[in-house]
Amino acid sequence: MNQPRLPDYLTLIQQLLVNPRTEADEIINRHRELIDQEFFKLCQILAEQFQQAGEEDRANFLLSLVQKLGGLIPRPDERAVANAGGSRSPQEEYDEYIEVLMALFKAQLENPDNPQAIEAVLVQYQDKFDLMLTVVIKDWFPSTIDPNYPERNESIALMLHNLAIAFYQFPLGTRSHNIEIAMSCYECVLSVYTQATFPEEWAATQNNLGSAYQDRIQGDKSENIEAAIACYKAALQVYTQENYPLDWAMTHNNLGNSYNIRVQGDRAQNVEAAIGCYIAAFEVYIVEDFPQHWAMTHNNLGNTYRDRPQGDPAENIEQAISCYQNALQIRTRETFPPDWANTQINLGEAYYKRVQGEKSDNIEQAISCYKNALTVQTREAYPQRWAHINQNLGRAYCDRVKGKKNQNIKQAISYYESALQVYTPDTFPEQAATTQKHLEEAQQQG
Repeated sequence: MNQPRLPDYLTLIQQLLVNPRTEADEIINRHRELIDQEFFKLCQILAEQFQQAGEEDRANFLLSLVQKLGGLIPRPDERAVANAGGSRSPQEEYDEYIEVLMALFKAQLENPDNPQAIEAVLVQYQDKFDLMLTVVIKDWFPSTIDPNYPERNESIALMLHNLAIAFYQFPLGTRSHNIEIAMSCYECVLSVYTQATFPEEWAATQNNLGSAYQDRIQGDKSENIEAAIACYKAALQVYTQENYPLDWAMTHNNLGNSYNIRVQGDRAQNVEAAIGCYIAAFEVYIVEDFPQHWAMTHNNLGNTYRDRPQGDPAENIEQAISCYQNALQIRTRETFPPDWANTQINLGEAYYKRVQGEKSDNIEQAISCYKNALTVQTREAYPQRWAHINQNLGRAYCDRVKGKKNQNIKQAISYYESALQVYTPDTFPEQAATTQKHLEEAQQQG
């Protein structure tokens, strides 16, 4: 398929579909240069997709259009003969991925204000979301860019940027692949959204790419975090507190998250840098004006104090608990259940590490927080978080003071085994190894 003309083909088809059928001839005459066999092929692809979706009217219109204009439509028996060879050629596989992209672009064109429409297509084609798609995107996108048509380039970049966000947020499929696809989209977009020509869009893409690097599963973790920090710092070249206060605060919050988990550099200095980023964000995130952001930043600051190397360890944990309790003033189970559950997990970990107070009471508090989180973060809805909570519960029950020791160990083993249902060596090798080690230690105690 003629990749450089695909966006133009899609735009033409969109015009034909949304305008009265009586205007089809006039629209075709205005775009005669696009009427070729590749255009016919795309019409057939889209017609088949419409048929599968039960939209017979649109499907029949496209097929009749191809017939009218002289396109060749293989009969079903001819398609069967063509596919009888078995294995597909590299070009055929490439074209299949292009079809997925075109279906996603079509969903955006038809439903510009409806993210659910894009998600429906993502669900339909999730079996194609692998690393090959990243290769196809990086190969296809540069071929669509024409320096003579900057507005068209901007339109394509915007659609690809929206797809990147959709892939990054897509809950199904393989998480690591979804992130890689999103990153490939963002990287392509940055060839159009430059700092000089589109500073605001460039900064937004840098910020989003930073988040993808921060959450990236593939590659070296240390290098991924360094790339995330570089992206956030790049965004802050445009996002100033004076001109973009909310974006400035959000990017500082994101940068703080990266510093908090940074591998390179001095750990203590990284944590202090993270604290500085969160405190800066509070200059904009005032509870009366931005309660959710205020709570989010308190949650993140709590994570930093909980693991802080400098200062008095006991006091740091108390600071962390105070931050989490502040966050829970806004993050209630009724209003923000996922955020409430995340903060409950964090608070549980703080109580588990707490020095002040009775150890037995602190562990009971930790167990209570973890169990609270499980009421929201179920295996079906949040499998990775569910596994993390089960791992934490296993650890807490191993150290539990109250209750019978053998019953506590038995319960711990059960939680570790549950976590390993999600933490498999193939999907989460690091977590799987850690949980398996804890399980074996618990079994030895039992």
